[in-house]
Amino acid sequence: GGARNLGIDIANGEYIGFVDPDDYISTTMFDKMYEAAIQNNADIVACDYFEVNGSTRTYKHNDLPEGDLDTEKKKVILKRKYGWELWQHIFKRELFINNSIRFSEHLFVTDLEIGALLFMYANKIAKVNEGLYFYVKHENATTTFKLNDKKIYDLIIVNDKRLEHFKDRNLYNEFKEELEYVYFWHVCVISVSRCILNFSRPQYSKMEEIKDRIKIKIPEITKNKYYKNSNVYSK
Repeated sequence: GGARNLGIDIANGEYIGFVDPDDYISTTMFDKMYEAAIQNNADIVACDYFEVNGSTRTYKHNDLPEGDLDTEKKKVILKRKYGWELWQHIFKRELFINNSIRFSEHLFVTDLEIGALLFMYANKIAKVNEGLYFYVKHENATTTFKLNDKKIYDLIIVNDKRLEHFKDRNLYNEFKEELEYVYFWHVCVISVSRCILNFSRPQYSKMEEIKDRIKIKIPEITKNKYYKNSNVYSK
């Protein structure tokens, strides 16, 4: 987060893009995305990407809705749970500057803290239907947590911060169901699983903490329309 904030503060271009240090990109990526931004007067431009695992490359489609963003499209973006990762997009710099958007420092997965918020202030999305980014999966990546690695708890902190951002900016009530369902998914479904699978001994105290947090943060989750339509595993 600190590195990204520094980059935002010293950038003077019209658009900002992010590349994570263990990934790589097509040499034409930013040319093509900037061209799409100018042609469409877009605040955000997305592209497809390749997931790289050793010698295997798997093509991945970015399924963001395109065009002018209304409330319904923003709800679609929020309930995706993922896909807000910064490296799949370029963003008009003024989204950060005019709305005082910055990242928390000393945390992992801060894409999930800020990514969704950027889309709420955008008016239009454009898309380049090419795989221009190469997302490398390997055991040293921050998203591949090792046994007994407490960094996985950052996902919980980041989700708390995302709710706080939306509440502080008076955006929460309009997107309440989407935000609470995504919070449930990340904090309960994902984090509880990690408390079992990512540790040599299940983290029972952390799971109790998560249960209490769910009761406080999203006490009516079982009435949520997305929760009701979710699969048995999630429930």
